[in-house]
Amino acid sequence: MPKLADEETAYSAELIVSEPVGNAVRYRAPPLQLRLIHERMPTCEVSDAATRSG
Repeated sequence: MPKLADEETAYSAELIVSEPVGNAVRYRAPPLQLRLIHERMPTCEVSDAATRSG
């Protein structure tokens, strides 16, 4: 499997993701979903049962 990010980038991503995920765990309804998308720019989406359509 190819290496996706260097150590500094991986650490930064972990810090960026930890805040919205931590808030979702504390204040939202399970199940939670985390989506990491890397297209033109990296995107992090956190959703819960109340924010998903279906």
